[in-house]
Amino acid sequence: MSTFRRPLLEQDNGASSTSAGFVSSFFNLLKSMIGTGLLTLPWATAQVGIVLSAVGLLFLAWLSQLAIRLTVLCDVAISTEARERNALIESMCTPCPEAEVSSALSAEASPMHAALADDVDRPALAPSHLREAPLVDVTSAPVDVEKTGHARHHLHLHPSASVLSNTASEKPSASQAGSLDSHGHGRIALATYGRSGQLITVASLLVAQLGVSASYVDFIANKALKKHTGLPLGACYLLLWGLLSVTSALRNLKAVSFLSLAALLVYCYVICLLVYTGTRLLEGFPLASSDIGGGSLTLPPPPFYPSMPQSPPAAPPPSPLHLAVPAKLGDWFGPSVFAFEGMGTALSIYEAMELQDPRPFFNVVSSAYVVTFFLYVGLASFVYSAWGDGIAKVVIDDLPKMSSLTSEIALSVILALSFVLQMTPVFHVVERVVHQPRMLPHWAWPITRSSVVAFVALVGYTVPDMETMVNLTGSVAFSAIGFVLPGLFYLKLRPESKPPSRNRMSTLVNVAASWAMVVTGIVGAVWGVISAVPR
Repeated sequence: MSTFRRPLLEQDNGASSTSAGFVSSFFNLLKSMIGTGLLTLPWATAQVGIVLSAVGLLFLAWLSQLAIRLTVLCDVAISTEARERNALIESMCTPCPEAEVSSALSAEASPMHAALADDVDRPALAPSHLREAPLVDVTSAPVDVEKTGHARHHLHLHPSASVLSNTASEKPSASQAGSLDSHGHGRIALATYGRSGQLITVASLLVAQLGVSASYVDFIANKALKKHTGLPLGACYLLLWGLLSVTSALRNLKAVSFLSLAALLVYCYVICLLVYTGTRLLEGFPLASSDIGGGSLTLPPPPFYPSMPQSPPAAPPPSPLHLAVPAKLGDWFGPSVFAFEGMGTALSIYEAMELQDPRPFFNVVSSAYVVTFFLYVGLASFVYSAWGDGIAKVVIDDLPKMSSLTSEIALSVILALSFVLQMTPVFHVVERVVHQPRMLPHWAWPITRSSVVAFVALVGYTVPDMETMVNLTGSVAFSAIGFVLPGLFYLKLRPESKPPSRNRMSTLVNVAASWAMVVTGIVGAVWGVISAVPR
């Protein structure tokens, strides 16, 4: 067995079937959503109003978690189809002297069979732990698929995913299958829209995750290193390249979950600063313009700073809060999708759990999105109520000098710890592509990862504005990978469960939601890009 085909997310030997575990998967998914998007949501809420923002975030949360569920459902359906195909190929490869046609079909199927089953460590159309998994409905208990080919009659697979493809050009080679088909998005896209659809899907995934990671690098370089060390901007990005290359050496999601937990704990400190400052503002301790990000404090310091006696000036009358401003939805959409989108890392987390039944993963998704929704709505509404319409695009820029300094340092630590989690899908795809025979050996994976980190640093250096990076990435890349593509996947495959009458209503809901994903993604992307372009 070739060592270069070892999976990216190496699992602990002797682990249970849920090797990543519910808790570690929950923290990983939660941290993949809670990042720089939290810093821009208060400004986005100020654009459209508290009520409209809360309703919109609820809609995006529901649609995003359902998109993950439907994508996993499609993956399980394709896995069942692949298992039946493998059984069919094995039966066709058995010599049959009485039928020349059977021999011809076996000869045609053999190359694809070799591509599908030559290595148990490399999934063909699905991970090995899913090949025996039952087809599971998103909204009901799992129902076994008929063993006589029921799934094959209901999945409308692209010819390039078919075992008996008519042309050799439609059949991916073993090296191709090991590069793109090994990731969930690549498998599903190949089965639904062929090699072209697969390339578009993987490209959208890479752009989305690179955009998130580049926004992390932008924040650390500009808000922490350059601002507080005085180093040239280029030197800051060079230093970050070295530091993030070290953290990117972690290849096990269970180990990454400890970084995610540490990052979430540090985030609690930043949230406490925002709540404390906002509370004092609502109590009548306004911030003078010279106090924001510098100057002397007019706001009473938190209890963990030395006491600074001062008398609060008279508070100006608060500006009225907007409840709903639909005309500004374009400004709101990009940061909101960016903040809520977990699709980029969701399938990697799901595969690391190695589940026979995906329902435990659905519980992880539901729990993570419920926590994130209430955190986002509560904090964004509170901060907007405290600061009003003049809130900065990045909310920590409105904190007093000392609070701003400590929050910037804390957030830099958070984002540095979270970088490897966001880059996991990118590392997955890139390593599968370059670590092939006659290319790079498997032991060179640290060089590969360091090169990818260098590319991210270069992108961040080219576009150093974090707000622009967040808006464009959320509007375009996350709209595609989080809404448009999952909706198209489900509408194309239409995986069915038995008996059909039992799941008719859930199927109708899933179809309607899939169309809502496609429309929301396309309209939101266009509207968001138009709003992001400088006028």
